[in-house]
Amino acid sequence: STAIYPNTTDTLNILDFGGKKDSSDNNKAALETAMESMSGREGVIYFPEGKYLFKGSVRIKSGITIQGAGAKQTFFYFAAANTVSEDAFIINNDV
Repeated sequence: STAIYPNTTDTLNILDFGGKKDSSDNNKAALETAMESMSGREGVIYFPEGKYLFKGSVRIKSGITIQGAGAKQTFFYFAAANTVSEDAFIINNDV
């Protein structure tokens, strides 16, 4: 069992929002849906062991923590949605 940090009752599993840990399906929509479901609350979106692909930039909302199962268990892969290079995760500083 993986300890979730920060300790919060608002912890969501990306798989519950359609996330796929197969390194071929795009997880951008699943992550965006999980963040929206937090309704502005702070919390953790947890990625169990696996390989997660994201196509295009993902804007991480303020107060959201992204956590995996560990450095050797959870991997994030990023591919540009267009032919131009894009940022992977964009961290929002707004409140």
